[in-house]
Amino acid sequence: MQASSDPLEYLDARVIGPESTTWDGGLAQAVLDDEANSEVPHFAKLLSYFLPVAQKGTDFVYGYWLYPGEVWPPPVVCADTEGTLFAVGGASLAEALLSDCEEDAEIALLGQWFTNLGLSVTVRSVSEIPDSLVRMDPEVLEGEL
Repeated sequence: MQASSDPLEYLDARVIGPESTTWDGGLAQAVLDDEANSEVPHFAKLLSYFLPVAQKGTDFVYGYWLYPGEVWPPPVVCADTEGTLFAVGGASLAEALLSDCEEDAEIALLGQWFTNLGLSVTVRSVSEIPDSLVRMDPEVLEGEL
């Protein structure tokens, strides 16, 4: 484990938003690029339900799945470098970011860091990360479009 006390820094994650399109944001910029996405109509439709909020490394953009009829708060899904959106475990963005961790000790420490920051994260092991709450899986929807 790193000496950092910032869970986002440890996870190589950063919060993104509309201003992300003004810098060289790599994958996040590509996901947010409406012009490029309009060239693939089914992907543009799929992304219309995706609200990107965090980039993890250079491989993944996490966001909320706003498909009609989903639970509230909305479940978290992820976009990868291949343009695939998929459901991830966790009941919140923080828990979804922890879902890539493999060691219980790592999840326990990161979960406590998130809790100390005021986020409601109760998971402390891999087995405690809940399955995705997605009702309409983005991969299923993509196959239907």
